[in-house]
Amino acid sequence: KKALATLADPPPPPKPITKAPFNDQLTNWTASEISTAIPGGQKVYSDSRIDLYACGADIYLSNDQFRFIWQKLSGDCEISATLDELTFTHMFAKAGIMMRADLADDSVFSLFAVRPAGELEFITRYNKGEKVKTDGHLGHDFPDINLRLVRKGNTIESFHSKGRQPWQKFMTADLPNLPNDIYVGIFCLSHDNSQLAKSSFKNINILTTHSQLSEP
Repeated sequence: KKALATLADPPPPPKPITKAPFNDQLTNWTASEISTAIPGGQKVYSDSRIDLYACGADIYLSNDQFRFIWQKLSGDCEISATLDELTFTHMFAKAGIMMRADLADDSVFSLFAVRPAGELEFITRYNKGEKVKTDGHLGHDFPDINLRLVRKGNTIESFHSKGRQPWQKFMTADLPNLPNDIYVGIFCLSHDNSQLAKSSFKNINILTTHSQLSEP
């Protein structure tokens, strides 16, 4: 019998990121750590392209841990962004876009996230301090995963697409306790409080009633 070829050893896993390699100054954005164990950071290429480094156990039960880069907006608004990368720190690591009532760890919110394998999650906390509700798991492959959230009154709609494909509507949440002024932005969490995940965002765009909301 012919001997089988010897397989090469697989490459070693990447070294965990335990300290943010960048913490560039933000313009027109504010960064907040929501109950995280390790401070995160960001590499800023422009207002619309940011690499976000973040710790945090999860946004899943009644208290959240993550890094959030946000703007405070009033009334109807929308945010969209393209995710090119999320490093694998845990299968439930997350990065995406969020609309949030406040910066407390038990705030009312809706978010649209991607996990490292490309699964999509729409997650909502309807009332302050409650456990979240989560929907969906339809996925896209990295890079060029497009996410969008649109606020109309107390309703938040989510949309997704891949590359230059048209938007597809995903889930909707009605939040009766959503205030007029909310925090809107990008977020990331590693699902492992011993290390940071890296997420790469581009095409970050915010629209308000003053800038004329786009049609889905």
